[in-house]
Amino acid sequence: MQILDSEASYMEKSFSKGGLVALLAAQRERWRARTPTPTELAAFKDLFALAPIPILMLHGLDLTVEIANEAALNILGNDNVLGRTLLDVLPEIAGQGCARVLREVMGTGVPHIREEAFVGLDERRPPFHGTSYWTFTCSRWKGEDSEHPRVIVVFADVTAQVVARKGLEGLAEKAEAANRAKDQFFAMLSHELRNPLSPIVTALELMRLNGFNTREQALIERQVGHLVRLVDDLLDVSRIARGQVTLKRRPMDLGEVVAAAVEIVSPLLEERRHRLVVDVPEGLHVDVDPDRMSQVVSNLLTNAAKYSPENSRISITSAAAGDKVRLAVADEGIGIDSDRLGKIFDAFSQHAQASERSSGGLGLGLTIVWNLVQLHGGEVHAYSGGHGKGSEFIVELPRSSAVSQAQPVFEATASVQSSQRKVLVIDDNRDAADTLAAALTSIGYEARVAHDGPSALSLAQHFSPETALVDIGLPVMDGYELARRLRERAGGIRLIAITGYGQAEDRRRSKEAGFERHLVKPVALDEIRSALDEVDSP
Repeated sequence: MQILDSEASYMEKSFSKGGLVALLAAQRERWRARTPTPTELAAFKDLFALAPIPILMLHGLDLTVEIANEAALNILGNDNVLGRTLLDVLPEIAGQGCARVLREVMGTGVPHIREEAFVGLDERRPPFHGTSYWTFTCSRWKGEDSEHPRVIVVFADVTAQVVARKGLEGLAEKAEAANRAKDQFFAMLSHELRNPLSPIVTALELMRLNGFNTREQALIERQVGHLVRLVDDLLDVSRIARGQVTLKRRPMDLGEVVAAAVEIVSPLLEERRHRLVVDVPEGLHVDVDPDRMSQVVSNLLTNAAKYSPENSRISITSAAAGDKVRLAVADEGIGIDSDRLGKIFDAFSQHAQASERSSGGLGLGLTIVWNLVQLHGGEVHAYSGGHGKGSEFIVELPRSSAVSQAQPVFEATASVQSSQRKVLVIDDNRDAADTLAAALTSIGYEARVAHDGPSALSLAQHFSPETALVDIGLPVMDGYELARRLRERAGGIRLIAITGYGQAEDRRRSKEAGFERHLVKPVALDEIRSALDEVDSP
């Protein structure tokens, strides 16, 4: 009994590691060195019989069942299996290659493991209940009779694991499909929103050029700017989630970042009459993308301005903290409840009182902050004493030892030949095309309008434009195809894409189609003029 207990303990440990075949082989080697006692032999047979996983021993080329333990008999469904061939016991496996593999193991002595094999077993057998996936471990056993080798088969039902994994894979595929659908929705949403925004922005600029500057006009400009920021936030979250944000980093003083951010948020701060206190000493150098990090700070300032009562104090402070630079934005606003602090950076998350205060936004600003800071190798944390006690956001960035290099400033020079330039505007949105053409004409260009590909090709033949401003989403033929045909018919024409599609894939396709610039609607007139000057310069 002591031997039995010892072997049972050893066997149990081996089962947990999947080493039953190795255990049996080791026992065999020990017995080959000496003759086992009757007690040891009985103990081994008991262990074999009581093993919790099915085991068969087969001999001969016809694979006759010589030994089957209780677990194997339960799987096979009857006790009358000894002395019968494997294919006689399990006719369902005929044609599945099992017999061939077992004979190869028996002949070569090379073990074989087949994981998660599908076996079409007869479901009428009570123990199976639809079981169809098994893992088989096969090993040769010569024993004393070397002329008639045996093969041991240890097999386990892994259907539950396979079904669970396939279920997870299916869920992952559905999640990926949902992500793709979401990205396509965001791209289409941005396009559909930007198309009507573009003529509005251009019309406002045209009004300003014609001397109109009313309070109502300023109101429209502010609201259009708000819509543009909402669209940009949606696309930023989508691009960040897909890892499509590329940072253009350079060493710079943190004060430059803060100054750019303050300039962006100044209209909102002035509108709400906030008092902004800035304490950012010189010499705190960071290696960042200036535009993206300014976006981080401006988002934090915007958040502070929106959720603070008018005439509140907002502060920006910074200091060195070892090998890091710490920037803090603090306000005296509505604060953050303790149960919200852990979710404040989640997408579409807003404070419960946001709707009461009509603060606007989609709850994406802090999500963008968190992701952009992470991309820079930093961290951002939110702190608040609770409702009505204000909040503080602290951004920590790796400190850079490099000294900020001032970026060259290029003075814009007006072209004296602008009146001679011919520009073809192609957009199926008639308002967008007509207002842009009128704005270009007002600043000295000769502009013509087409609303689809065929009419653009026809107009280009007799108008002979130097540059074409092309919308991508055109009827009849899209902007990519039109660009190809314009280059064929007017080889020297310069192409600028003006479109609501601003994803990385859209930019790649426009570049391959021959566009020299890719502008995303709505586009300010100054930006269009700058692009025209750039592509027309020798």
